[in-house]
Amino acid sequence: DQICVRTTPARSPGDQIICVPNRMVITVEGKGTGIDALTQ
Repeated sequence: DQICVRTTPARSPGDQIICVPNRMVITVEGKGTGIDALTQ
C-alpha cells in the first residue's frame, strides 16, 4: 500500500521515521555537523 513511503525525510540527529503498519522505527544518529559531503 506504500503507506510509509510518503513521509518527511529524517535528516538531523534525533529525527525519526515511524511506520506503524510495518512495526518499524528508524532513528538518525550522529553528531549533526550538517555536512554530508565535501568535494573540491
